[in-house]
Amino acid sequence: KEALDEAQQDPKVKVVVLKGADRAFSAGGDIGYFYQLVQDGGDVNMDSLIRKCGLVADGMKKMSKIVITSVSGAAAGAGISLAAGGDFMICADNAKFILAFVKLGLVPDTGATYLLSRSIGAARTMELAATGRPMTAREAKEAGLAYQVVPKEELNDAVMAFARKLAQ
Repeated sequence: KEALDEAQQDPKVKVVVLKGADRAFSAGGDIGYFYQLVQDGGDVNMDSLIRKCGLVADGMKKMSKIVITSVSGAAAGAGISLAAGGDFMICADNAKFILAFVKLGLVPDTGATYLLSRSIGAARTMELAATGRPMTAREAKEAGLAYQVVPKEELNDAVMAFARKLAQ
C-alpha cells in the first residue's frame, strides 16, 4: 500500500506494474500455518491481513495511474483480488486463478467475488467460488479477466513493452 501511495504521488510515474514470483503471483494465505496455529491452541484472526489485502486491491482501483498486473503461476485466494485489482492483466500461459475457499468451508474474501463478477460475470464467479475449480490463463482471457496471455518466458518483456506503450 505504501508503494502504491508513493507511486500515486510521484508525477514521474505513469504506469505501475505489480508482479509476483515466477512460481506464483500470490498463493494467498498460508492455510497450513493457520491450521497449525489452531492445533497448537492459538487464536486465528485474519481480519488485519484481509483488511490490508483489500486496501491494496482497492487502492489500485482508485489510483489515477494505470496499473498492470503481471501474473505467472497461481493467483489464489487474496491473490485473485490483487491480480484483478489492476486495470490490465497480462498472464503467463501457466497462470491459474483459484478460489478454493469452499474446500475449507469458507467464502472468498478481500473483494475477490466483487472484482471477479465485474470482470467475468456473476455466474462464472459463482461457479469458481462454489466449486473451487481453477480457471486457466486461456479461460481468463476468453472471459475478459486477462488482457493478454503470453508464454511464461515472454511475460516480463510483454508486460514492460505494454507499460512503456501506455506511459507514452
